[in-house]
Amino acid sequence: MTASQPKTDAIDWAFLVPILVLAGGGTAGIIVGEVRDARVAREAATKQEQLRAQLEAKKVRKAGYKIPYKLNQPDWLRVLPVELNEVSGFAVNEEGEGGWAVNDEIGNLYPFALVEGLMGQPFEFGGRGDYEGLEIVGNEVVVARSDGTLFRVRQGKVTEVESMLDYDYDVEGLALDGARSRLLVACKRKAGPGKAFKRRRAIYSLTLPDFTWDEVPAYIITFKDLQKFIKETDVDGLKGSDARHFAPSAIAVTPDDQYIYVLSSVGRMVVVLNIQGTIVAVEHLARNPHRQPEGMAFDSQGSLYITNEGRDRAGTLYRFDPQDHEDSDLEEEEEES
Repeated sequence: MTASQPKTDAIDWAFLVPILVLAGGGTAGIIVGEVRDARVAREAATKQEQLRAQLEAKKVRKAGYKIPYKLNQPDWLRVLPVELNEVSGFAVNEEGEGGWAVNDEIGNLYPFALVEGLMGQPFEFGGRGDYEGLEIVGNEVVVARSDGTLFRVRQGKVTEVESMLDYDYDVEGLALDGARSRLLVACKRKAGPGKAFKRRRAIYSLTLPDFTWDEVPAYIITFKDLQKFIKETDVDGLKGSDARHFAPSAIAVTPDDQYIYVLSSVGRMVVVLNIQGTIVAVEHLARNPHRQPEGMAFDSQGSLYITNEGRDRAGTLYRFDPQDHEDSDLEEEEEES
């Protein structure tokens, strides 16, 4: 269209209808109708786009925090050795160069070099049992059994910390909250005694460095609050009713000590709390790549690691870099079928 030609939207088609009808009869009415229909369609599309933008803005505003990771698109992966097909807990050292892993049935600690993907000689700290959470606390590696008993491993010496919980709580996750000198303990099932703790999940804590249990939960997540958040923020892949499946499998505190990530393998989601315990974000975990997510940890650079049990295949370790991370070097290995 040249500069001398008028824009279609600028023409007063209603004014021209009588002239066009007189000049050409019914054909003109069809032309005008088509133009009107096109304009209505454009207006409807514009309104729909504006509504979509408003809903997205509302979603972000409601959340108050945007997860800076593409949790279904790992930046890096490692296929774990066969000994870790049933990997349940994982912790990474501060430099992000190595870590430790635990199998949920055998009381062995497995040292792991992240870059090479090599596993060192395992260290036996306990007999057979249901071992789940794992965290590095200073120069110790701490492992949680599902009844809440903790095993502190330091230079080949093992010290047990007696639990105030039991197997009904089903302890699954450990996370160091260094800024507040405490160790967080996520429970998969029972939150506390009595009806007051029904339809809730609890995160307990131990005060460091003495590893003293705090009797009152540090955080309580209610199904009602989680359901409301999922519905109000329209979380992709989740319905409000999915909140009832929430059962923590792992927990990790962000390097800035401001947020707590709680992973739930059942229900396939990551729930983020601020340090006051308010839900600020929820994201769905897809079955591909997350076959059975069980472990979670951050390194000091802000990268997030999630381990997946292999079931009938090899276990996997994924790394997720913040979206503004510059060297997102995707290294993939073919999984053995």
